[in-house]
Amino acid sequence: MEVSKTFYFYNYSDESCAFSISNVPVWLSFSQTNGTVNASGSEAVTVTVDRNGVGEGIYSQNISISYSGKSSGTENLSIKMKKVVLSAPAVSIAGTAENIRQTSFDISGNITATGGSEVTNYGHCWNTTGNPTISDNKTDLGITSAICSFKSTAENLNTYTTYYVRAYAKNAQGISYSDQVAVTTQDVANDKWDGNIASSFDGGSGTNVDPYLVRTGGQLLLMKNYNNKCFKLVGNIDLNNNNWLPFDFYGSLDGAGYMVKNLYIKRDCDNQGLFSKVENGSVSNVTISGVRIEAGSNDCIGALVGDFRYGEIVDCKVQFLDDSKVLGNSNVGGLIGAMGNGYADSKRISGCVVTTSSYAIVGESNVGGILGGYTGGYNGEIENCQFIGSIKGTSNIGGIVGYEQLGNLVLRECYASVNIEASTYAGGLFGSCYHNGSGCTYNTSVNFNV
Repeated sequence: MEVSKTFYFYNYSDESCAFSISNVPVWLSFSQTNGTVNASGSEAVTVTVDRNGVGEGIYSQNISISYSGKSSGTENLSIKMKKVVLSAPAVSIAGTAENIRQTSFDISGNITATGGSEVTNYGHCWNTTGNPTISDNKTDLGITSAICSFKSTAENLNTYTTYYVRAYAKNAQGISYSDQVAVTTQDVANDKWDGNIASSFDGGSGTNVDPYLVRTGGQLLLMKNYNNKCFKLVGNIDLNNNNWLPFDFYGSLDGAGYMVKNLYIKRDCDNQGLFSKVENGSVSNVTISGVRIEAGSNDCIGALVGDFRYGEIVDCKVQFLDDSKVLGNSNVGGLIGAMGNGYADSKRISGCVVTTSSYAIVGESNVGGILGGYTGGYNGEIENCQFIGSIKGTSNIGGIVGYEQLGNLVLRECYASVNIEASTYAGGLFGSCYHNGSGCTYNTSVNFNV
């Protein structure tokens, strides 16, 4: 900010010219207020601003310059001056962070005042103890002279840890900090789905020996574009009660013991579950914990698969939590809605467990703790499966299978401890069983209350 300026009087005549300067305020001074400019000569005059004698504000003054010589007259010189009190900048911070992940998050801030001079450093700083400063971890977004918004990414953080964050800005007068915001990173064991589809997997090539690696909800949804390939979970996934899009699956998924949490589906169509249909595919060793499917007028509804035509489902679990519910019309199951669909190919459910704490599996007809309805076909097996919980429906309600029709379905070493609310055709193992050929065989145990 300039405090002085030099200007020149020029005399282009052949006679000397006198000048005088008047109407000068207290905040200005001139190197000379009277003088003479020689013929065909010039004279330098310096004006200086003195802000010490005035308060903060904007000042303007018309200076009178009179001259006499070969000609005479008066000219006005307009001078303006602004006085501000320099201070440290002012900053604010967003109330919440965005894109919170396991080891990073984004957070915004604002420079609301520059303090009258250039901001030389600004960004965010954070620690785990509170009231962070620029001596802690920080971003530095550089230099600005503007009031502006900005965003930082805090990276290389620990999982499931609370960090305290403040925005900061620094100029020649000092540094200022915003209020403090607490942000907790995600648990390393869970990745919360934001509702979007991923662009790539965590690794792998989709073969049996090198399956695609699935760590996030977005990658789980990306499987629909490669639904005849091989996959393996490499972490727990929290679907975060976003409306899931079921898809047909013809490949293999190894859950590796990991969990898919908070599955929510509300769509007006049949075949709803984590997978809408499994045909010539396999799903193994995955747990669904917390599920809500709202499909009151639709058929073939199950937490894992809506329509299982053939293949195998092995060592899978469904844990119904207090607010969990699977609601459908016909062929509604805790694990699978319908199985068979007339296919003679081998289909097997083995080592699967479903547990509920209330009447969480509800339908009109063909409702089962494991399988809603076996709808024809041969070579069907359910072995070493358990259901513990409560089921509600009108007809064909069973602890393991709600309804079996036109096919040979074998049950081996299955167990059910079930409470059933039904009008007709209810059973601890089968609600009803209509078969041809050799019919259904089973070796099971059951605790059954109606």
